[in-house]
Amino acid sequence: MAEPKRFHSKREPLRFFIDDDEFLAPPSLPAGMFVEFTRLKSQLRSSTVESAEQQWQEIIGIFEKILLPESFELFKRRIRDPYNPIDMSMVVDVMYWLFGE
Repeated sequence: MAEPKRFHSKREPLRFFIDDDEFLAPPSLPAGMFVEFTRLKSQLRSSTVESAEQQWQEIIGIFEKILLPESFELFKRRIRDPYNPIDMSMVVDVMYWLFGE
């Protein structure tokens, strides 16, 4: 009898840096999170999200779900930090990179 196929989900977290700060994300995104990202991307493109604030909250919610908790707290601080900011283009770059990994 053939050995059953084993699927493994334990892998090293994804690491990335913004300037000198290290951020960690789970090695793979849950399937439901990918579906949510696809929905958000579609909403942002078609402008079905009612306001810029609502769009921003959706994006931050995505990061809260895909970054490990300590990394999300650092990310949250940096997006509001006037001296060491993460700007909007970096937010978008990181979001697309994470979903491409």
